[in-house]
Amino acid sequence: MYLDRPILDLLKIAPESQVELTTDGKSIRIAPVVFLSLDGILESLSAASLRSSATKFSRGN
Repeated sequence: MYLDRPILDLLKIAPESQVELTTDGKSIRIAPVVFLSLDGILESLSAASLRSSATKFSRGN
């Protein structure tokens, strides 16, 4: 697929970026494809778990 430079600039994506096209029958949505690494997912889950634990065991409770 080819997207014109103004569209690439508006979306802040590079010409070689992969995009996802979706439609609801009335409009078209163009979004960059986001690849998540397993390490990034595990790091996010770990941080969320630590935040949750910190609020459960704070001195105020």
